[in-house]
Amino acid sequence: MAPGGVLPGLETNEHIITILRLPEDEKRRVVMLTEKGQVKRVEAEELNVRKTKYAAISLKDDDKLIFVEPLDENKTILCITEKGMAIHYTAAEVPVQGRTAAGVRGMNVDTTSGDRILRVVPNDDEGEVIIATDKGYMKRCLLIDFDLQARGGKGVKCFNLQKNEANGSRIADVIAVKEPYNFTAVQNSGAEQSFFTDDIKIELKGSRGSMYVLTVMGDEVVRLKKQ
Repeated sequence: MAPGGVLPGLETNEHIITILRLPEDEKRRVVMLTEKGQVKRVEAEELNVRKTKYAAISLKDDDKLIFVEPLDENKTILCITEKGMAIHYTAAEVPVQGRTAAGVRGMNVDTTSGDRILRVVPNDDEGEVIIATDKGYMKRCLLIDFDLQARGGKGVKCFNLQKNEANGSRIADVIAVKEPYNFTAVQNSGAEQSFFTDDIKIELKGSRGSMYVLTVMGDEVVRLKKQ
């Protein structure tokens, strides 16, 4: 089914990022986060509006909504940017606001350098994340290596991207790992290379990673795909 059949009236460059099932008999709070670092929690029942289309969050300055998920207060939120910065804070730190509110600052993203939040990893402080760059460098980091911080800060470096961009110019993708599984690194050309999560070396968040995918002639890694 085309996206317009699910949500009529989509504007140019607008697309569906997630579909949620919101039971009417369950009190849940939904976390929303934008690529420029705004975050809010909203009562799920506020999203149960019988209209074909309505505002779920007020966006400013060409910001984009990138994450929407029901989260309990005991969960934590790890945000990772394209430039290799990360911040880790609790969902309880995010205030509950109305449906049309713009939210509060979850991360102080350096948008002047073109940075943006790339991936949001909700977690309970257990497990790992695999971080990959466009040049095919990857590493596996333990979530406990990301100390909890106060919401709204700049975060800390989670990937040491070298000035000469030998190991990458940006983070291409991030995937969460709780149990080992196979995944694929997808390149611009459509080429795919398979890996097992345990085969990716565990490194500290400030390290430069190790090369796993040879990228030539601009055939960069664009995403990681679970098999």
